[in-house]
Amino acid sequence: MDAQQKEIVEALRRRIRELERQKEAYGRAMRNLMETHQVYCTLVENQTEGIGAVDLEERFIMVNPAAEKLFGVPPGELLGRPVSEFLDEKNLAQAKKHTQEYLLGKTSTYELEITRPDGTKQVLLTTVAPHLDSEGKVVGAVAIFRDSTELSRTEEPLRDVFESITEGILAVDMHGRTVMFNRHFAEMWQISPDVWASIGSDEILSCIFERLEKPERMFGRNHRMLNELGNSSHTLRLKDGRTFGCRTRTMEKNQEPTGLVFFFREARKLPTRQSGAD
Repeated sequence: MDAQQKEIVEALRRRIRELERQKEAYGRAMRNLMETHQVYCTLVENQTEGIGAVDLEERFIMVNPAAEKLFGVPPGELLGRPVSEFLDEKNLAQAKKHTQEYLLGKTSTYELEITRPDGTKQVLLTTVAPHLDSEGKVVGAVAIFRDSTELSRTEEPLRDVFESITEGILAVDMHGRTVMFNRHFAEMWQISPDVWASIGSDEILSCIFERLEKPERMFGRNHRMLNELGNSSHTLRLKDGRTFGCRTRTMEKNQEPTGLVFFFREARKLPTRQSGAD
């Protein structure tokens, strides 16, 4: 074997050793991936909240046992079934409205009443987020379902306190999407009942923006400049002549801003001083 052949053989051996190292590294990565996948599967399977994923035709392609229980179907019988199968005409229209939200890459939360196969009704607090592929394209949605009845029992005492506050309160996230509001807020701003269900969208904040005489004083050029408000106080004049005092407070999680809470109070008119009075 001459020198050139030896050099070729040695190069081949180095390449084989390199491929073997790559194979070992790939094997370790795959084992780690499988272990991580198993952890995620275990977490999803044991969640008390219903979790499901749908494709663009809104057929279930993944569900956990809690979701099957909420929808009232035996194990394994929710996969492949369309969400529309469990909705009446009214709730189907509402679901389609939020479909447009996740197709635009937005997350929304709303209440959805489903009809189980046995005919019973179930109200679910539903959070829907877009499911993206590796290229960032929307290929479906992931949803979390919670039993709204159980949540209502837990939150009822807090809701009573919240509704008893004399100020109108509106909480929004940093995108201007409604998180919650009390009835006094809806009355002050004359929000119609058909808009009340728009939790998870910016429709309510848009109503405020449109009714202000000079919205730029509070919001700048548009109502999406929320990060500039922070903890502040404002006097707002509405187009109908009313005047509101407004305080804003930042909501935080792990010291990061997550949204704002607006406190509205209708300004009282000062009594006119009578002529000749002391």
